[in-house]
Amino acid sequence: MFVDGRSLSGETVVADLCIFGAGAAGISLALEMASTGISILLVESGDFDFEQETQSLAEAENASFIDFPIETTRLRYFGGTTNHWSGFTAMFSQFDMLGRPFNNNESWPLTDSEMLPFYRRAAVMCELGALAFADTEACQRQAGFSPVSMGGVDMAPAISRFSPPTRFGQVYRDRIEQAQNIKVLLNSNVQELVTVDAGKRASIAEVACLGGSTFRIDARVYVVAMGGIESARLLLLSRRGQEAGLGNEHDLVGRYYADHIGFPGGAVRFADGAAMSFFTRKHTIADSEIGGIFVPKADVLLRENIGNFRIELSPASVIPGVASLSTLRSAPLAPDTLTRLGEHIGNILVDIDQVSNVVYKTVMRDRWGFLGAGKTGRAVSAGASMHISAEQQPNPQSRVVLSEQRDVFGQPKVKLQWKLQEADRRTLTRGFELFAASFAASGLGRVRMPAEIVSGDFEPLIDIACHHSGTTRMATDPKRGVVDRDCRLHATSNVYVASSAVFPTFSWVNPTLTIVALAMRLADHLKQHAWAHP
Repeated sequence: MFVDGRSLSGETVVADLCIFGAGAAGISLALEMASTGISILLVESGDFDFEQETQSLAEAENASFIDFPIETTRLRYFGGTTNHWSGFTAMFSQFDMLGRPFNNNESWPLTDSEMLPFYRRAAVMCELGALAFADTEACQRQAGFSPVSMGGVDMAPAISRFSPPTRFGQVYRDRIEQAQNIKVLLNSNVQELVTVDAGKRASIAEVACLGGSTFRIDARVYVVAMGGIESARLLLLSRRGQEAGLGNEHDLVGRYYADHIGFPGGAVRFADGAAMSFFTRKHTIADSEIGGIFVPKADVLLRENIGNFRIELSPASVIPGVASLSTLRSAPLAPDTLTRLGEHIGNILVDIDQVSNVVYKTVMRDRWGFLGAGKTGRAVSAGASMHISAEQQPNPQSRVVLSEQRDVFGQPKVKLQWKLQEADRRTLTRGFELFAASFAASGLGRVRMPAEIVSGDFEPLIDIACHHSGTTRMATDPKRGVVDRDCRLHATSNVYVASSAVFPTFSWVNPTLTIVALAMRLADHLKQHAWAHP
């Protein structure tokens, strides 16, 4: 059942379980709990479609190392941020979940073997298909390629899996509507969780709607599934009875904010374009879509003391040496050409094989060229551009706090104080260097590093993934984290968090599959334990 919250003015809505946020986590959890027969409320800020007035509630103050409109990085309508999800998925490995020097020896209180059954269920929810858990070599063979060998170097091929992508609000809307015990409250913005017994139990949730109406929710268990920024904000706003905010006994709510940082640039030249084309495009086999990436080996990250990262390759549209040859041929005396003459000559020398190939084809009118693929009919990419995506080192000074600015309800907006550390910069720099050295040593081709990485002047060009993580981190010790291994607030018996906000470490892995897996795990925990609480 779907209900417009604006019709509930002045009421108190009672339920067994209340979930705030109808995105990947919230919808997954609600559907998993539907079989229990308990009454479930799924509370969503928006409606079924994007509305600017509601989206403006995501506006925030940005005091970060990089300037970007924070409100565009998450969506406030049914389905949440899956409405602009790219579909990229992968699993955290045990190495990603263990503490290491780069992560200040912080680790997950869970293991990869504990998570695997929930990853399998999450893969179904995310429509990943039959190849969701196939290994790298098997995926290459099923796509019609011989596995690429990189033995004895610091990098290795890996596989990314792609969801269609699943738009949770569209794909699961009918199942939610047909569930007899799920009620979705649309256009409903939770303002605060009110606690009793000195914060040990949440009793009432205060909810407001655009237009002025308000109502309350009285639930036995509450789950905050509002993403890495808004989940922390709600806890910080819930100050009645605990001045610092709910779950914030040790000043940890909002801290350790992180995202995946990236940088595009540079160029790759393939020794065998036919073999490497596996890594430059997606491949559909049966009901699965996959792609190839490159990742560092675990011992290398320990040796280098850097964060985990991935390198993605995209077909290169321009070969610098060929472009420089064209410039010298068409406008040799132009002022810009003369100013950059050294650069053009360098480009030609670095790309001499591709330049020679173009010259050959031009002279002989042979479209295949002597460095081409031969007349096989298969389209071959001779080179690629690179993109690195890397994890950040957990940093307690990188955080979400409440701003002095207010939203239309009079509530403090978010202020994002996102920091970039020297360890993060080093991960990007060494990541490119390790890939370049490994690629060349394997005989797969050669790499031209991005000029900005070489010069060190790359910080203004860093791109972000909008994977808000870490602000209610998971830990066994309440002095180290906001939630326990079951995602429950340490000091509050009936409030849980389902979000990438609970991630203690971040890997190179996009978070959606892990978010859904944790929601599945939380559902099992709630079925077994939550209803025992008074």
